[in-house]
Amino acid sequence: QTQTQMVDTYEADADITVAALLQAGRPALIRGKIEGWAARKWSPELIAGSEELGSIKTVFAVHPRRPAGVVWETEAAYVSGTLADLAVWILRGERPDTPCPPKRTRSEEEPAFAKLNPKDFWVYASYKHMAHLFAGREALLAALDWGVVGAERAGEESTFWFGSAGSRTACHYDTYGCNLVAQLHGTKRWVLLPPAAAAHVAPTRVPYEESSVFSGVDVGALSPATIAAWGGVCVEVQPGDVLFLPPLWWHYVEATTAAISVNTWIGLPGDDAARVEEGIVRVLVAMAAKALDLDLSSLLNPTESMFTATQAFSALSLAHTQTHTRSPSPVLGPHPSLLSLPSPPASRRVSAAPVYIPPAALTTTATGNTASTEPPPQPLTAPLPATASAACHLSPLDLVRALTHPDVIRTVARVMHDPAAAQRTVHHVEDAAANHS
Repeated sequence: QTQTQMVDTYEADADITVAALLQAGRPALIRGKIEGWAARKWSPELIAGSEELGSIKTVFAVHPRRPAGVVWETEAAYVSGTLADLAVWILRGERPDTPCPPKRTRSEEEPAFAKLNPKDFWVYASYKHMAHLFAGREALLAALDWGVVGAERAGEESTFWFGSAGSRTACHYDTYGCNLVAQLHGTKRWVLLPPAAAAHVAPTRVPYEESSVFSGVDVGALSPATIAAWGGVCVEVQPGDVLFLPPLWWHYVEATTAAISVNTWIGLPGDDAARVEEGIVRVLVAMAAKALDLDLSSLLNPTESMFTATQAFSALSLAHTQTHTRSPSPVLGPHPSLLSLPSPPASRRVSAAPVYIPPAALTTTATGNTASTEPPPQPLTAPLPATASAACHLSPLDLVRALTHPDVIRTVARVMHDPAAAQRTVHHVEDAAANHS
């Protein structure tokens, strides 16, 4: 084992347990442990020619490349296709003379990104639950075994990520569990920041996605000196590496080449309390949308389904009850979300949020998504009217961001758990005001 800039490195002969990684409390890079996985052979070339992998249909996010700024999933177009469609697009971008793969692996009609230039766009199949994506394909689900890095789980508890060079995940931290990420093909650049970096990265819950607190800062553009000053580190994850991400660490991820990876989240004792906080955010988002006459879908990440305030409160109530009626979730336990808790009957559930499809270049919508004829959601950094100053202008989104800020949610959760904390909070505020004056 070696340690470099807050990242522990383990070689293939190291004896590793997740409990030990958690106790160390630092990110860790584990090398050489997954060379025996069948999934280690997955690549764009294999996917393009494999009926088993290539013919799988899913939804892709298509983003235009731009030089700077936070990249939000709300800005993407979402189109359907097969994994082979993306593999062929990637390979032809690298080598225009790439031969056409078997027809059985490709969509009957070319996906909307097929004729786009990879120099101008990147395409990503991200956060795909393997139990659903590979349903009925037992060999694919058995192609990985996290036991080699100390976690007894396989494909059913994992997610799949496949993107072209430049595909990225906006900086955020996960409110539930810890994370193991295996790099199967290509390389990814990870910018890792400790929880304390929240003071620098402008946390926001808009757009809302369960268990993800996003950053309003373009972390991918930070200099190495700034990353180090904020207590962070930049890690290049290579094929065959497994990255361990401790709880609540901020991370920005960018594929420096075409890349395929899989990950698994591992439940922790603090997840029950975190689900209560997620429930509070969900209720506030739904209530704010109604009170401020906002389209709820404009507050949600495209990955999030629509919900009513009543549905959100039902999930919150159940999560709150469970924190009082059962022992904490065990280390290495399951990683349930609010949506895995009992929910209202299907007849009462709201359909998925419509997805805005930018008009330029992309016109094909994904199966299950509806192209909106309304204007796009208000940008998260909407320009101020010419007659207003930054000091006096307040938008409804500003209010929603403030109401759902992680610090506010933690206080609400504390008061819910212990009503007497409300009085202590009032005294704390009064003391702070007196000291300030």
